[in-house]
Amino acid sequence: MANNKQQMTIGYLSPTNPFTDRKGWSGTYFSTRQAIEDVGFKIEWVPSEETGTFFKIEHRVLKMVHCLIYGRGIFDNSTMSSVVS
Repeated sequence: MANNKQQMTIGYLSPTNPFTDRKGWSGTYFSTRQAIEDVGFKIEWVPSEETGTFFKIEHRVLKMVHCLIYGRGIFDNSTMSSVVS
């Protein structure tokens, strides 16, 4: 009996190229893509769209507010950021 298994292709949505960018987000996208391929799936990268201008301005303003309230720190990983997103 011939093996007629077809390899499933998975669309991988990420803001950075998971095939070449080993350092983006500390390698999370790259490592996740590699792990999915290791179990036998084919990966096709689907670049996520850039966010709109309004979101970028809002994010920058909230980042400044966060710095004024909490001093230096990482806004993108804060509770304030998760409420906005």
